Amino acid sequence: MNFRARLIITQILLIVLPLLVLGWLLRDSMSQRLGRQYERRVETMLDGISTRLEIRQQNLVDRLAALRAVAETDQALELALAGLRDRASYPADFIETGRRLGGLDLLVLAERNGDVRAASATAFPSGRPTRLLARALIRRGGAPGLTIPDRLDDLLSPDAADLLARSPSSAPLALVAVDSLTLGGRGCYLLGGLIVDRAFIADLSGTDDVTASLVYDGGAIPGDIGDLALEGWLLSAGAGSLSDPQNVVPGDRYLATGIPFPAAASGDASDAINRPPLINASLVLTHPRSDWYALLRDLDTWLLAVLLMVAIGAVAASLLAASRITRPLSDLARDTASVDVENLDTAFPVDRPDEVGALARYMDAMQTRLRSGLETLRESERRAALGDLARQVTHDIRNGFLPLRNVIRHLQTVAESDPQRLEEVFSDRLPTMDASLKYLEDLAGDYRRLSPRSARESVDLAAAIRGAISGFPETVRFREPPAPLHVDAEPTALRRIIQNLVRNALQSLESEGGRVDIEIEPGPDADRDVTVLIRDDGCGMSPEILEKSTRQFFTTRPDGTGLGLSIVRRLAADGNHGFEMTSEPGRGTVARLVFEKTGKVDP
Repeated sequence: MNFRARLIITQILLIVLPLLVLGWLLRDSMSQRLGRQYERRVETMLDGISTRLEIRQQNLVDRLAALRAVAETDQALELALAGLRDRASYPADFIETGRRLGGLDLLVLAERNGDVRAASATAFPSGRPTRLLARALIRRGGAPGLTIPDRLDDLLSPDAADLLARSPSSAPLALVAVDSLTLGGRGCYLLGGLIVDRAFIADLSGTDDVTASLVYDGGAIPGDIGDLALEGWLLSAGAGSLSDPQNVVPGDRYLATGIPFPAAASGDASDAINRPPLINASLVLTHPRSDWYALLRDLDTWLLAVLLMVAIGAVAASLLAASRITRPLSDLARDTASVDVENLDTAFPVDRPDEVGALARYMDAMQTRLRSGLETLRESERRAALGDLARQVTHDIRNGFLPLRNVIRHLQTVAESDPQRLEEVFSDRLPTMDASLKYLEDLAGDYRRLSPRSARESVDLAAAIRGAISGFPETVRFREPPAPLHVDAEPTALRRIIQNLVRNALQSLESEGGRVDIEIEPGPDADRDVTVLIRDDGCGMSPEILEKSTRQFFTTRPDGTGLGLSIVRRLAADGNHGFEMTSEPGRGTVARLVFEKTGKVDP
């Protein structure tokens, strides 16, 4: 991930995330405030409905009390109840007139033994109130109760469960109350009621956004909700006789609460606990959450729009800042990439006053130090190369002078002991001296050209080995092949390889009885190759020393140069000759050289 991407991500995290958290907190706070506002609205509505319901209930009781007062002073009604035939129709007229004048939907005059003397009803099927209903209402202290007028007998029967199964949910409901009176010495009851339907419930609601519905044992009267699903939930709650029907209302769509119906009067609320209801019913208020969700959706839209705008602004600002930062850095990186050993003159923008300028000044100072260090390194390398060359020249010259020194010592010994043989010995050793001098001349020519390579030719391998070891002591023994073998090699390099290997072998001998054997045998491919074995019975080498033995300047002798075997390895590689060594401590070392044969055959 590059610097620009990291800067953009950091800007987004620092700007967008706090706004996201703030938006979430704002939305949560708004949701809670809306919830509390809706709850207060429903509670206020519920208080108003309770008050209106209590007023209606009290009006029903007051109307019955007024009718009772009129009935107790109506002598014609007393005479009719006493049995006068010409007054037999008066109770019915009195009850019908009283119902209409009192604004009631149901009015019944019954004796205490349960005989109904007169009844009047509107929008109810014909039904006959019984003494059980009157007694139930009397036990309630005259407080209003909810009943089904055409099922009064069944409603008050002990088998209430069977009633619920048989009562149609569409049966009309009535809010009824009872008052007792005495007419002509007879105890009587006035039973009055009001129809409870959708209009009655809607009149209690009094608002459009909060709707009241009545849920009772056996069914429900939904308010003007306009939601078929909610009406179905309310009807199912009534059919199932749920004790808390507002719990069936989905809370994610409606805010719901409820109160018992009829409402307990404020003056005798404590007594209402001991009054068994005629029918269990609850007035359920529902408030749709659609406006709530609409406000939250609008808030979400604005929050998302703000977040999107802020994110776009943060990305744009990040891109602008990144371009102002990364462009000079990219230029500096491009200039830095051009710096190498051959180019240490790159111009860095050291005049900038900012951090990029400071970095450029550091790079320029580093480039200056590199130039100085490179000059020092090159000088050191030149000196080291000259030293290596000097050591190698010294080593090769010593190898060339060794046969000459042995010849001169031999001649000196003969001159001192037997001067007459000096000419003969000189003639015998003259080829050795010529070969050594030619070797030194060729070596000088190679170093003059600063290249160890010369032209390769067909070389008599046995003759080259004899010439190379001519100056070494007799402990070096060469077993010549029965027939000449010609190999493809460079004569001077071949002589240097043989001399270095033989000299190292002689230096490894620990006693005067040791020796070095040289022999020629077929190579890995007998038709193409030939192998030269140089074997000694010296001290040998451990595997660790053997591995390091061909490294330049590695030696185990205090006076050694560490060049002999490294020169052998390099010359063998230059001539494409095979070379390997095996050794065991205390058992000597074997060096193997593999040369390619040539097709030349000596006559």
